[in-house]
Amino acid sequence: MAIKLEDKVNVTAPGGDYPFGDVKDNSGSNDGTNYNRLTNADYFQFFAKMLADSGVVANGLLEDNNNGFQYFEALIANIRATAASATQKGTVERATQSEVNAGTDSTRHLTAALIAGATGIITLAAMKANSVDSDQYIDASIDSEHLSADALAVSVQNDGNTGSFTKIKTKIIEIGDWNMVSTATVSKAHGIGDKDKITMAFVSIRPDVAAAGQFNKDLDSQLFVNGFPDGGYTWDDTNFVLSRRATGFFDSTDYDDTTYNRGFITFLYEE
Repeated sequence: MAIKLEDKVNVTAPGGDYPFGDVKDNSGSNDGTNYNRLTNADYFQFFAKMLADSGVVANGLLEDNNNGFQYFEALIANIRATAASATQKGTVERATQSEVNAGTDSTRHLTAALIAGATGIITLAAMKANSVDSDQYIDASIDSEHLSADALAVSVQNDGNTGSFTKIKTKIIEIGDWNMVSTATVSKAHGIGDKDKITMAFVSIRPDVAAAGQFNKDLDSQLFVNGFPDGGYTWDDTNFVLSRRATGFFDSTDYDDTTYNRGFITFLYEE
Protein backbone atom coordinates (compact mmCIF):
# COMPACT_ATOMS: atom_id res chain seq x y z
CA MET A 1 0.00 0.00 0.00
CA ALA A 2 1.02 3.65 -0.28
CA ILE A 3 -0.16 6.94 1.21
CA LYS A 4 -0.59 9.80 -1.20
CA LEU A 5 1.10 13.13 -0.41
CA GLU A 6 -2.24 14.93 -0.33
CA ASP A 7 -3.45 12.57 2.42
CA LYS A 8 -0.63 13.48 4.77
CA VAL A 9 -0.80 16.14 7.52
CA ASN A 10 0.06 19.77 6.86
CA VAL A 11 0.60 19.66 3.12
CA THR A 12 -0.49 21.92 0.31
CA ALA A 13 -3.52 20.56 -1.56
CA PRO A 14 -3.03 19.47 -5.18
CA GLY A 15 -3.36 22.17 -7.80
CA GLY A 16 -1.52 24.55 -10.10
CA ASP A 17 2.14 23.64 -10.55
CA TYR A 18 1.82 20.86 -7.95
CA PRO A 19 -0.87 18.46 -9.19
CA PHE A 20 -0.04 15.96 -6.43
CA GLY A 21 0.22 18.48 -3.61
CA ASP A 22 3.37 19.80 -1.93
CA VAL A 23 5.13 19.88 1.42
CA LYS A 24 4.87 23.09 3.49
CA ASP A 25 7.37 25.10 5.48
CA ASN A 26 6.53 26.01 9.03
CA SER A 27 5.31 29.60 9.06
CA GLY A 28 5.81 29.81 12.84
CA SER A 29 2.48 28.37 13.83
CA ASN A 30 3.41 24.67 13.53
CA ASP A 31 1.68 24.41 10.17
CA GLY A 32 4.64 22.89 8.31
CA THR A 33 4.76 19.34 7.01
CA ASN A 34 5.90 17.00 9.77
CA TYR A 35 8.98 14.82 9.50
CA ASN A 36 7.76 11.56 10.95
CA ARG A 37 6.91 7.96 10.11
CA LEU A 38 3.69 8.91 8.30
CA THR A 39 5.39 11.35 5.96
CA ASN A 40 8.68 9.55 5.33
CA ALA A 41 8.45 5.78 5.91
CA ASP A 42 7.31 5.08 2.34
CA TYR A 43 10.47 6.63 0.92
CA PHE A 44 12.75 4.43 3.03
CA GLN A 45 10.70 1.35 2.16
CA PHE A 46 10.87 2.18 -1.54
CA PHE A 47 14.67 2.45 -1.60
CA ALA A 48 15.08 -0.65 0.59
CA LYS A 49 12.85 -2.69 -1.73
CA MET A 50 14.64 -1.40 -4.84
CA LEU A 51 18.02 -2.33 -3.35
CA ALA A 52 16.85 -5.79 -2.28
CA ASP A 53 15.34 -6.72 -5.68
CA SER A 54 18.30 -5.44 -7.66
CA GLY A 55 20.89 -7.80 -6.22
CA VAL A 56 23.15 -4.86 -5.40
CA VAL A 57 24.77 -5.46 -1.99
CA ALA A 58 24.85 -2.30 0.11
CA ASN A 59 28.41 -1.30 1.05
CA GLY A 60 27.36 0.53 4.21
CA LEU A 61 28.82 3.82 3.05
CA LEU A 62 27.24 7.16 2.23
CA GLU A 63 26.41 7.73 -1.44
CA ASP A 64 28.99 9.88 -3.26
CA ASN A 65 31.50 9.78 -6.11
CA ASN A 66 34.04 7.87 -4.06
CA ASN A 67 31.73 5.34 -2.38
CA GLY A 68 29.43 4.87 -5.35
CA PHE A 69 25.77 5.58 -6.01
CA GLN A 70 24.34 2.19 -5.20
CA TYR A 71 20.71 3.26 -5.13
CA PHE A 72 21.08 4.52 -8.69
CA GLU A 73 22.81 1.25 -9.64
CA ALA A 74 19.91 -0.61 -8.06
CA LEU A 75 17.41 1.39 -10.13
CA ILE A 76 19.23 0.56 -13.39
CA ALA A 77 19.59 -3.11 -12.40
CA ASN A 78 15.85 -3.41 -11.75
CA ILE A 79 15.02 -1.81 -15.09
CA ARG A 80 17.36 -4.14 -16.95
CA ALA A 81 15.88 -7.15 -15.18
CA THR A 82 12.39 -6.33 -16.48
CA ALA A 83 11.95 -8.30 -19.70
CA ALA A 84 9.80 -6.90 -22.49
CA SER A 85 6.95 -9.10 -23.67
CA ALA A 86 3.78 -8.86 -25.73
CA THR A 87 1.91 -7.62 -22.63
CA GLN A 88 4.64 -5.84 -20.66
CA LYS A 89 7.00 -3.04 -21.46
CA GLY A 90 10.61 -3.43 -20.49
CA THR A 91 14.14 -2.96 -21.67
CA VAL A 92 15.82 -4.96 -24.38
CA GLU A 93 19.49 -5.42 -25.08
CA ARG A 94 20.98 -5.00 -28.55
CA ALA A 95 22.42 -8.08 -30.18
CA THR A 96 25.98 -8.16 -31.42
CA GLN A 97 26.73 -8.60 -35.11
CA SER A 98 28.06 -12.11 -34.48
CA GLU A 99 24.85 -13.08 -32.68
CA VAL A 100 22.79 -11.82 -35.60
CA ASN A 101 24.93 -13.74 -38.08
CA ALA A 102 24.72 -16.93 -36.04
CA GLY A 103 20.99 -16.58 -35.42
CA THR A 104 21.31 -18.10 -31.94
CA ASP A 105 20.00 -15.36 -29.63
CA SER A 106 16.25 -15.00 -29.04
CA THR A 107 16.17 -12.18 -26.49
CA ARG A 108 18.28 -9.29 -27.80
CA HIS A 109 16.86 -6.89 -30.34
CA LEU A 110 18.01 -6.04 -33.86
CA THR A 111 18.72 -2.74 -35.54
CA ALA A 112 18.58 -1.91 -39.24
CA ALA A 113 22.38 -1.62 -39.33
CA LEU A 114 22.82 -5.08 -37.79
CA ILE A 115 20.46 -6.64 -40.31
CA ALA A 116 22.12 -4.87 -43.21
CA GLY A 117 25.51 -6.17 -42.13
CA ALA A 118 24.36 -9.72 -41.45
CA THR A 119 25.67 -12.76 -43.26
CA GLY A 120 23.81 -16.01 -43.74
CA ILE A 121 20.32 -14.48 -43.77
CA ILE A 122 18.16 -13.14 -46.58
CA THR A 123 17.67 -9.38 -46.48
CA LEU A 124 15.68 -7.14 -48.80
CA ALA A 125 18.93 -5.77 -50.17
CA ALA A 126 20.16 -9.29 -50.88
CA MET A 127 16.88 -10.13 -52.60
CA LYS A 128 17.14 -7.08 -54.82
CA ALA A 129 20.77 -7.81 -55.65
CA ASN A 130 20.01 -11.46 -56.46
CA SER A 131 23.01 -12.55 -54.44
CA VAL A 132 21.82 -14.77 -51.63
CA ASP A 133 23.92 -17.73 -52.76
CA SER A 134 25.54 -19.25 -55.82
CA ASP A 135 22.89 -21.85 -56.63
CA GLN A 136 19.52 -20.20 -56.24
CA TYR A 137 18.10 -16.94 -55.06
CA ILE A 138 14.92 -14.97 -54.54
CA ASP A 139 14.31 -12.02 -56.80
CA ALA A 140 11.74 -9.49 -55.68
CA SER A 141 10.55 -6.08 -56.77
CA ILE A 142 10.75 -3.76 -53.78
CA ASP A 143 8.02 -1.14 -53.42
CA SER A 144 9.18 1.09 -50.57
CA GLU A 145 9.79 -1.53 -47.88
CA HIS A 146 7.26 -4.04 -49.16
CA LEU A 147 7.56 -6.92 -51.59
CA SER A 148 5.13 -7.05 -54.48
CA ALA A 149 3.80 -10.60 -54.43
CA ASP A 150 3.32 -10.80 -58.19
CA ALA A 151 7.02 -10.12 -58.71
CA LEU A 152 8.37 -12.89 -56.48
CA ALA A 153 10.14 -15.57 -58.47
CA VAL A 154 12.46 -18.47 -57.82
CA SER A 155 15.50 -18.70 -60.06
CA VAL A 156 17.39 -21.85 -61.03
CA GLN A 157 20.93 -22.28 -62.31
CA ASN A 158 21.38 -23.17 -65.96
CA ASP A 159 22.86 -26.64 -66.44
CA GLY A 160 26.55 -26.43 -67.28
CA ASN A 161 26.64 -22.67 -66.98
CA THR A 162 27.88 -21.92 -63.48
CA GLY A 163 26.98 -18.48 -62.21
CA SER A 164 24.37 -17.79 -64.89
CA PHE A 165 20.73 -17.80 -63.85
CA THR A 166 17.40 -18.07 -65.60
CA LYS A 167 14.50 -16.64 -63.65
CA ILE A 168 11.40 -18.80 -63.79
CA LYS A 169 8.03 -17.22 -63.05
CA THR A 170 4.56 -18.64 -62.62
CA LYS A 171 1.48 -17.20 -64.31
CA ILE A 172 -2.17 -18.23 -63.99
CA ILE A 173 -4.85 -17.14 -66.46
CA GLU A 174 -8.56 -17.88 -66.49
CA ILE A 175 -10.05 -19.84 -69.37
CA GLY A 176 -13.33 -17.95 -69.09
CA ASP A 177 -16.46 -19.06 -71.00
CA TRP A 178 -16.19 -22.41 -72.72
CA ASN A 179 -19.24 -24.45 -73.62
CA MET A 180 -17.39 -27.68 -74.21
CA VAL A 181 -20.37 -29.27 -75.97
CA SER A 182 -20.85 -26.63 -78.66
CA THR A 183 -17.22 -25.52 -78.96
CA ALA A 184 -14.39 -28.00 -79.38
CA THR A 185 -11.47 -25.54 -79.26
CA VAL A 186 -10.74 -22.22 -77.58
CA SER A 187 -7.68 -19.95 -77.56
CA LYS A 188 -6.38 -17.84 -74.69
CA ALA A 189 -3.64 -15.23 -75.01
CA HIS A 190 -0.73 -15.83 -72.63
CA GLY A 191 1.05 -12.48 -73.03
CA ILE A 192 4.60 -13.90 -73.04
CA GLY A 193 5.35 -13.22 -76.70
CA ASP A 194 7.69 -16.18 -77.22
CA LYS A 195 6.53 -19.79 -77.13
CA ASP A 196 10.03 -21.02 -76.31
CA LYS A 197 10.04 -19.16 -73.01
CA ILE A 198 7.12 -21.25 -71.70
CA THR A 199 8.67 -24.29 -70.03
CA MET A 200 5.59 -26.19 -68.87
CA ALA A 201 1.83 -25.80 -68.48
CA PHE A 202 -1.13 -27.34 -66.69
CA VAL A 203 -4.81 -26.91 -67.59
CA SER A 204 -7.46 -27.46 -64.93
CA ILE A 205 -11.08 -27.84 -66.11
CA ARG A 206 -14.00 -26.98 -63.84
CA PRO A 207 -17.36 -28.75 -64.21
CA ASP A 208 -20.61 -26.81 -64.14
CA VAL A 209 -21.75 -25.76 -60.70
CA ALA A 210 -24.81 -27.97 -61.11
CA ALA A 211 -22.64 -31.04 -61.72
CA ALA A 212 -22.91 -32.46 -58.21
CA GLY A 213 -20.00 -34.58 -57.04
CA GLN A 214 -17.70 -33.43 -59.86
CA PHE A 215 -14.23 -32.04 -59.24
CA ASN A 216 -11.70 -30.09 -61.28
CA LYS A 217 -9.90 -32.33 -63.79
CA ASP A 218 -6.78 -32.07 -65.93
CA LEU A 219 -7.72 -31.39 -69.55
CA ASP A 220 -5.38 -34.10 -70.83
CA SER A 221 -5.76 -36.71 -68.07
CA GLN A 222 -9.22 -38.16 -68.81
CA LEU A 223 -8.64 -41.22 -70.97
CA PHE A 224 -10.99 -42.29 -73.73
CA VAL A 225 -11.84 -45.98 -74.06
CA ASN A 226 -9.29 -46.46 -76.83
CA GLY A 227 -6.50 -44.92 -74.75
CA PHE A 228 -6.42 -41.46 -76.32
CA PRO A 229 -6.81 -38.43 -74.05
CA ASP A 230 -10.15 -36.62 -74.04
CA GLY A 231 -8.46 -33.20 -74.32
CA GLY A 232 -5.20 -31.45 -74.89
CA TYR A 233 -3.45 -28.13 -75.36
CA THR A 234 -0.61 -26.52 -77.26
CA TRP A 235 0.82 -23.00 -77.43
CA ASP A 236 2.45 -20.65 -79.88
CA ASP A 237 4.00 -17.20 -79.50
CA THR A 238 0.61 -15.68 -78.71
CA ASN A 239 -1.97 -18.17 -77.48
CA PHE A 240 -2.70 -21.35 -75.63
CA VAL A 241 -5.01 -23.53 -77.75
CA LEU A 242 -7.26 -25.86 -75.73
CA SER A 243 -9.23 -28.70 -77.33
CA ARG A 244 -11.57 -31.45 -76.22
CA ARG A 245 -12.22 -34.76 -78.00
CA ALA A 246 -15.58 -35.20 -79.73
CA THR A 247 -17.92 -37.50 -77.78
CA GLY A 248 -15.28 -37.70 -75.08
CA PHE A 249 -15.46 -37.08 -71.34
CA PHE A 250 -15.68 -33.28 -71.59
CA ASP A 251 -18.21 -33.33 -74.46
CA SER A 252 -20.93 -33.46 -71.82
CA THR A 253 -23.71 -31.36 -70.34
CA ASP A 254 -21.63 -31.25 -67.16
CA TYR A 255 -19.35 -28.88 -69.07
CA ASP A 256 -21.65 -26.67 -71.14
CA ASP A 257 -22.56 -23.73 -68.86
CA THR A 258 -21.56 -20.23 -69.98
CA THR A 259 -20.98 -16.94 -68.12
CA TYR A 260 -18.77 -19.17 -66.02
CA ASN A 261 -15.01 -19.57 -65.78
CA ARG A 262 -14.28 -23.01 -67.19
CA GLY A 263 -10.96 -23.29 -65.39
CA PHE A 264 -7.35 -22.16 -65.26
CA ILE A 265 -4.13 -22.37 -67.25
CA THR A 266 -1.10 -22.43 -64.98
CA PHE A 267 2.32 -22.24 -66.59
CA LEU A 268 5.97 -21.53 -65.92
CA TYR A 269 8.02 -19.24 -68.15
CA GLU A 270 11.47 -17.75 -68.38
CA GLU A 271 11.65 -14.05 -67.66
